[in-house]
Amino acid sequence: MKIEGFAGYFENPPVQASPPASSTASSVSEPALKTKPNRPSASFKLKEAFQNTASPEAPPSKEEFSGTTIRISGRDPFDADRVSQLLDVYIAENNPEIAVSIGLKAHDPAVSGEEITIRVDNRLQLEKTEALKKHIQNMLMQRLNNGSVKLAFLLNEEEKEQDDRKLITSQDKLEFFIRRNPAVLELKKVFGLELD
Repeated sequence: MKIEGFAGYFENPPVQASPPASSTASSVSEPALKTKPNRPSASFKLKEAFQNTASPEAPPSKEEFSGTTIRISGRDPFDADRVSQLLDVYIAENNPEIAVSIGLKAHDPAVSGEEITIRVDNRLQLEKTEALKKHIQNMLMQRLNNGSVKLAFLLNEEEKEQDDRKLITSQDKLEFFIRRNPAVLELKKVFGLELD
C-alpha cells in the first residue's frame, strides 16, 4: 500500500511530470520522474563505488591466469634420473618452502611405469608436498611429455616406526637425531657435548 504524497524517509517528493502535449496520448500517464534520494555524504557511497569499479564481464577463469590450457597426449617413457632432474628444476624455478625442497630431494624417486613415488621423512613434509602435488604433477607431465603421470608422496617406513616408538632417555633422543642428520654427531664432537 502506498500513501500518496509520501516519498519515504530520506527521499524528496517526486517531481511531477508535465501532462502530455498531445491529446491523442494514451490514458496511462507517464511515471513520475524520480530524483536521487538525499543521503549522508560518505557512508552510503560504497555501493556506488563497487558498482563503478565492477566490470560487467565474468571473472577470469583459472586457465586465463595460468595461460593456455595444454593437453598432453604423449606417453614418452622416463626414468628416475630424469624425474630427479625435473624436481631440481621445479625447486629452482618455484622456490618452494624449505620443507618441500628437502622432501623432494631427500630420497630418490621410485618410478614404476608411469607412477612416481617420492618418499618424505616426516609428516610436515608430507603435508606440504601433498598441498603442491597437483602443481608438481602438472609440471612433470609437461616436461616428460606424458599425460598419464601419476605422483604419490609416502611417509618413509623408518619414520613410521620412529613415530610409533617413544624416545625416553637422552641417549635414545641423541641416536634418533644422529640417524636423521649425521651432522649432529659432528656438532657433539666439536662442542664437546656430553649427556647427563
